[in-house]
Amino acid sequence: MKRKIDNLEDHVRRIEEENSMLRDFNEIFSNESNELCEENKALREELQQSKQLHIPRKIINPSQQYSPKRPNKRLKSREESPDEVAATDARAEMKNLLKGQIPEEYRLDYGKTFSEQTAKIYEKLIPELKKLMSGHYNPSVTQLSDWLRLMHKHKRDRQRK
Repeated sequence: MKRKIDNLEDHVRRIEEENSMLRDFNEIFSNESNELCEENKALREELQQSKQLHIPRKIINPSQQYSPKRPNKRLKSREESPDEVAATDARAEMKNLLKGQIPEEYRLDYGKTFSEQTAKIYEKLIPELKKLMSGHYNPSVTQLSDWLRLMHKHKRDRQRK
């Protein structure tokens, strides 16, 4: 019986120590919480004061222009980058070369599919085009192939109609 009483007293003592420690933590967190509440209150007051001030949008965000509530009906034209302009010019040059300066044996046959002519295109036509265009433009094999494929598809579709 005495042992049980000693065990219970020991258990009560440990619980009282734990409660004391928890009270200390609670007091620390309470103080920190009060400090944060005061800081929050000060920030809210500062926010209310700044909301009362009228600051023009141009000062807040100078890069942002005034945008009307309804957008303009006329669309603005998109400016092309120098690379896009060069690619367009190179493609036009390729079309001109295909019209007059390419030997007959290298020309595309619009009666056949593009894939049926790939050997001739990659072995003869593209190297010839690269050689003729090398003075002004330097398109890749992939670019030339894509342009030729699109041209072939367009002309072949037009012939079918």
